[in-house]
Amino acid sequence: MSRKKILLVDDSNTILMMEKFILRNGPYELVTATNGEEGVRKAAEHLPDLILLDVIMPKMGGFEACRLIRAAEQTKSIPIIMVTTRGEAANVEAGWANGCTDYVTKPITMSADEKNRSYVTVVREELHQYTQGLLRENEKLRAMATALESDKRRLELEVIEARVVLQQKDELRRAAETFEATRTDALMQLEKARHDCDTATIELERLRARFEDVEHENETYATQYHQIEIQSSNLSNLYVASYQLHASVERDAVLSTIQEIVVNLIGSEEVAIFEFSDEANEFRLASSFGVSGPIGSRLLSGEVFVNDHVSGGEDKLTACVPLRIGDRITGAILVFRLLEHKQGLQPVDHELFELLAIHASTALYCASLHESTTLAVH
Repeated sequence: MSRKKILLVDDSNTILMMEKFILRNGPYELVTATNGEEGVRKAAEHLPDLILLDVIMPKMGGFEACRLIRAAEQTKSIPIIMVTTRGEAANVEAGWANGCTDYVTKPITMSADEKNRSYVTVVREELHQYTQGLLRENEKLRAMATALESDKRRLELEVIEARVVLQQKDELRRAAETFEATRTDALMQLEKARHDCDTATIELERLRARFEDVEHENETYATQYHQIEIQSSNLSNLYVASYQLHASVERDAVLSTIQEIVVNLIGSEEVAIFEFSDEANEFRLASSFGVSGPIGSRLLSGEVFVNDHVSGGEDKLTACVPLRIGDRITGAILVFRLLEHKQGLQPVDHELFELLAIHASTALYCASLHESTTLAVH
């Protein structure tokens, strides 16, 4: 099987890593670009079979890149799927207007991935073709039986006429005997045709029963496969989040990674990160995406707060994740309004919160030590 080439265009290393992880076992050759300008260039250079294109990127956005790819003769027919954190109608219609084939919304999970044709699918196709062949043969046999019935009636009329004529001439009697023999042969063919038709009907019923068994097996397999996909997707999200948190010791990079995890994996469009200042004895805003302001009493309690019922609401706070090192609270991540298409938090989101409570604080602490060490050296 030839390997299909897929171009992944996204300015987020987290999303690119997730897309590579999801597609790792497929028959694909993966090419990446980190902005729209590079995506247009690599589309013309590699001529991929499919392009996954982010909407908001530096240098050139996804809509403009999509329009340029569609305008070029050599790339105009390549399917383009827009990948966006917002699924509003205006964004979707803008994607269609610029020439995209389809769109998906973040956070990305493996359940959206393509499935290879399974053994059961091949069996179903073969059974369907075989059943259709039997049905066609059955129709031919029925047509033959109808023709033989017609011949039978015709021969019976001819025999009656021959018997009348036999009273006058022996020659006509011999002709009638010939017709009678012909009629007998026709009846034998008719009986054989009826037997073949009954045999075909029995075989058709057996195949129908087998087809139903295969359908049931396929449904069971699909259910099991879906559960495995969900578990694999959850594990991959946790792995990517943990790896990215410890991939750098630069403080800005760690804060950016925490923000990307909340926005892309949790699916929030409003997040704030606070750090506790020992000198001022208060929590100070370190980074934010969409919101800023003081934290509430939930942060000081040191407990993880999760609002599973409503995304936003009057309070607008969806989750408060204290960052700990041992028994000491070093900061907090506040998650406010979720993306519009996300109805609520899932079990994997709770696991990500627990991971962030430990690993995010450790990563920020290591970044602070690195910063202090660098200042001391200089």
